[in-house]
Amino acid sequence: MQPLHKILALLSLPVLLAGYFVAFNVFMFGGLAMLFAFSSACSSYGACLTASNTPWVIAIAIGLVAAVFVMALWTKWVADMLDWPWLTGKRRQR
Repeated sequence: MQPLHKILALLSLPVLLAGYFVAFNVFMFGGLAMLFAFSSACSSYGACLTASNTPWVIAIAIGLVAAVFVMALWTKWVADMLDWPWLTGKRRQR
């Protein structure tokens, strides 16, 4: 393994953690907002889905799923570069 890859992998760990934190919060609070949007009380909260904002909600949901998929691939790359068998499931190479 090249040392540059190991350095890049270590430097990207805080970015990955921040990305997972943001994705978790968006999924949690976005999911709660969608529950309100489909509930009968949505008129009092003003978060109802309408024909004008439904495409945006669908696009945001697809974007979030894609972002989490990219972060999962990035995490696998970091684990491979740092040779973490507990995350990759591979045995250490000697």
